[in-house]
Amino acid sequence: MSYGTNNRGGGYGGQNRRSGHGSGKGKKKDDDFTAKYLRGDISEDTWRRHQNADRRANAPTIETVMGQISQKANAEKGSQDYQGWTNWDTWELMLLLENTQPSAKWLDAWAENFVKKIKQGKFSEEEAEKVVATYLIPVARGTRKPVFYDEYHEFTPDENIDPKKVNKAEVVHNLIQRYQENHS
Repeated sequence: MSYGTNNRGGGYGGQNRRSGHGSGKGKKKDDDFTAKYLRGDISEDTWRRHQNADRRANAPTIETVMGQISQKANAEKGSQDYQGWTNWDTWELMLLLENTQPSAKWLDAWAENFVKKIKQGKFSEEEAEKVVATYLIPVARGTRKPVFYDEYHEFTPDENIDPKKVNKAEVVHNLIQRYQENHS
């Protein structure tokens, strides 16, 4: 789910969601600002700063995003439980990647990126799960070379991890939660 702004109105009486009331003043202000940019009255940098500030102001909190991801992860988990994880595949993925210092730092970098995107209002749960599928799972299975390779820390992948069984939402939730615990 993407957390962008919706300027199309909505609710009863065509309320503008950004301004929180039916006047539509928030949308008009943005339209005026964009018109000034298009006329050349303001620089592109000023216009972009305004757009980014507006996006950050409307961004959901980390707690809101974590709650949504947690709901999805728990829905996929159902009654299954393996060492506190959805299943063996999800548990093994995280065990392998958290087991060495270089791979744990790599996970932290991904988590930091997720948190940064949440704060900017650019976080997409689907994109985060795509990261798990594209980078984390293949590295843990040994089908993608780890970028964190370090000759002093041995990393042994496990080709038995089934990518279809890994609860990607649970992995994303765990990474963000771990990042918050280590950086609060």
